[in-house]
Amino acid sequence: MNAKRMIAKIAAAAALLSPVVAMAAMGVSTGAESGTYYAVTKDLQRACKGVVDMNVYESAGSLSNLERIFSDPNVQYGIVQVDALLYKQISDPQLMARIKEVLPLYREELQLVSTTSGPKNLAAFAGKKIVGGTPGSGSWVSLMMLKAKTGIPFEVVEKTQAEGMDMLAAGQVDGVLVVGGKPFPLLKNLGAFANGRIQLVPLSDPHLDGFYMKAMIPEGIYAWQKTPVQTYAVQSIMATFDYKSPAMQKDIGSLVTCIKNKLPELQASGHPKWREVDLDDMTRVNWPVHPAALKALGKTASPSKSK
Repeated sequence: MNAKRMIAKIAAAAALLSPVVAMAAMGVSTGAESGTYYAVTKDLQRACKGVVDMNVYESAGSLSNLERIFSDPNVQYGIVQVDALLYKQISDPQLMARIKEVLPLYREELQLVSTTSGPKNLAAFAGKKIVGGTPGSGSWVSLMMLKAKTGIPFEVVEKTQAEGMDMLAAGQVDGVLVVGGKPFPLLKNLGAFANGRIQLVPLSDPHLDGFYMKAMIPEGIYAWQKTPVQTYAVQSIMATFDYKSPAMQKDIGSLVTCIKNKLPELQASGHPKWREVDLDDMTRVNWPVHPAALKALGKTASPSKSK
């Protein structure tokens, strides 16, 4: 084989290992426009305008975001739940070996909604129907995890949460699981209309302890919620590909630097979940952090492998 053909083969092989990068503007894959991922990323887009050129894309959620980081030339970043990282690692370890954390974000509460006449705890959903979002969404992953770990035989209905709320009102399903930072826009916008009609179901099961973090949703987070509710939460991160090029490493550094500089502003006037972001705690999630992100934060240590 001559040298020219050898170089062409090496270039072709390299193309299979690295996603196509659109350098005009960084793209962040989030979730539905009615969700927390989209809201916090729009906050970031506004705060970093003029410093970092950013496009915000709706998506099906965590699993979709991982796929888009790897394959969509317009997307270099995505927001992902940690349980989705672990779920995807089981099915596609080669892809996940190329996914790196940019920084930890916030905890996302598991919020299970039913009618006030419906099930009052997770075990009572045996034989019932729960909407868990569309396949690829973080809520869908979490609902599949709940079913697998608890063994409760509920039926997973693959509809969006907005569709699920309509189905719940019509008596077609028994619950809707929303996994997202409180207050979740879809549930917040139900307003007083939901008073006396819907409830947040407490979540507690020994099989979930340790896998998810225990959490509490205080009373009054939603206008229709009058009492505090025990539940679980899952950590979210901003993820990216394992980019090696100097240009992409510079872009990652610029993004992290902007977040670091603008964090007080984001925490003061952005979505309430920005107040949980702690850039000093890069080991909150046991997942490898991109070296360019660590460098921008002046840190050297990074988790070496996932859980």
